[in-house]
Amino acid sequence: MGAWKEFAGRVLKVGLMLDSSERRFKPALRKQLKEMKAFWRMTMRLGLPLNTRRHFWSALINAVLKNPRSIRYTGSLMALYLHFGPFAEYVASRTREAITKERFTPSKVAVRPSQHAARLSKAASAE
Repeated sequence: MGAWKEFAGRVLKVGLMLDSSERRFKPALRKQLKEMKAFWRMTMRLGLPLNTRRHFWSALINAVLKNPRSIRYTGSLMALYLHFGPFAEYVASRTREAITKERFTPSKVAVRPSQHAARLSKAASAE
């Protein structure tokens, strides 16, 4: 949940900083319906679950009230979490597993940072 809270905060910050005063985008009805469907799906996945609800609605409402012309882009950035959130968690868990494994069964290839620093200083003094 911490990752979502931080992500939603960053999205809101960017959404409020966007200058959309010159944007006059008026999508056709078909595009509007497609966007409404996408917004509905995003709301079901981020706006209802307890672990994302509060920050989703807070960011969305603040964006609508403070920079309404940028709401489309703020929503698009929030929707990116549906892809990046699980992927980031996957990468982080795999990295943690690799670190734990390396601690308990060190590989023969990798050198400890202290050994690496010693090699670098030895090589520098040889030059």
